[in-house]
Amino acid sequence: MPSASPTPSQEKAQVITDGRHAEADIMDIIHNARKFLNIWGDSCIPEFILSETIRSALEQAKRTGVRIRCITEITKNNLNYCKELIKFAEIRHLNKIVGNSMTSDKEHLAQSVGHSFASKLVYTNEYKMVVQQNYIFENLWNNSTTHNDKISTLELGIDLEELKVLSDPNEIR
Repeated sequence: MPSASPTPSQEKAQVITDGRHAEADIMDIIHNARKFLNIWGDSCIPEFILSETIRSALEQAKRTGVRIRCITEITKNNLNYCKELIKFAEIRHLNKIVGNSMTSDKEHLAQSVGHSFASKLVYTNEYKMVVQQNYIFENLWNNSTTHNDKISTLELGIDLEELKVLSDPNEIR
């Protein structure tokens, strides 16, 4: 069993430019996750996650006790994919989220450029970077909308009222 965090000599960071191996790299992160897997991505990520291989690996991780959370922009176009994703992952909505990222308790993988998760990836297992990326995810998670609220608004065709706390005197005016 791997150690809780890699030693400095085992830590690495790299850019993965060969898209043919991207799915294998994603699968490795899923298989290596022991506690949680945090995923965020644009509105295309739910469909990508539901590819047969990745979905199967995520469902297996869930069965072994890995907590899977996903933040995406839930739209009319990806609504059915999001409903499928809810079967094995917690999901939340965030308007206009950009980029695609997957972070576990041990590793981080993110899209650097392109329009699909499998194009030009940045990988690291450096402990401090993984902690930082999970901190960013937690902030996004805490500021996102529950899937129930967003799906309801899409299905009913109404927008929920926005409640915003103002503290800036100029903004209050």
